[in-house]
Amino acid sequence: MKLSTNAARRILLSGLVDAHTHIDKNYTVREVGAARGNLFDAIQRMKLHHAAWTSDAFFSRMERALTEAWRSGTRALRTHLDWPTVQAPASLQAFERLRDEWAGRIELQFVSLTSLDMFADHAASESIAREVLLSIETRTLQTSSTESSTWRKSTACRSIFMWMKDWTRQQPGYIPLQKWQSCVIFQAVWFAATHAHFLCRTKLPRMRR
Repeated sequence: MKLSTNAARRILLSGLVDAHTHIDKNYTVREVGAARGNLFDAIQRMKLHHAAWTSDAFFSRMERALTEAWRSGTRALRTHLDWPTVQAPASLQAFERLRDEWAGRIELQFVSLTSLDMFADHAASESIAREVLLSIETRTLQTSSTESSTWRKSTACRSIFMWMKDWTRQQPGYIPLQKWQSCVIFQAVWFAATHAHFLCRTKLPRMRR
């Protein structure tokens, strides 16, 4: 192989992985209004409009987001989907359509963005978890996606968390946690574990034009 003496004009990079996005909210600022740097104001504005958005509306915005991500070199993307009630949101149907249509170009995964208060309700949290699992299993029947083990990982993560909680109860000076504090800790553990898995195990689609 002969080395070139010409100055490099391009940089070759591997496919980009975006492990934390919210593509269900993309391109909504003109509709919901600018929050001007106030997170809680932004959340409240989204709540006022979320229920009126249809699956087609989500699909259009999310497809545009994926197109721009693809053109920028992204080959794997995980997005949160706002999940304010027990029922699956309209954005999930749009996501599943896009996951199928973009297969081979961008590997897609989603996370339910659910209030911690919802997880305090055992029946509600189980219902949401089963909806997420159903979506993953449907995808697994169609392709050998790395998401197939997500449910097992969530079960293992919960078991580890409960073991840690039981162990700390036996320690001197233990201060009982409130239910919401336990939820925060578990979500932090799960968030770190799933993002690490996504980054380390995702098989990127082959680069193509």
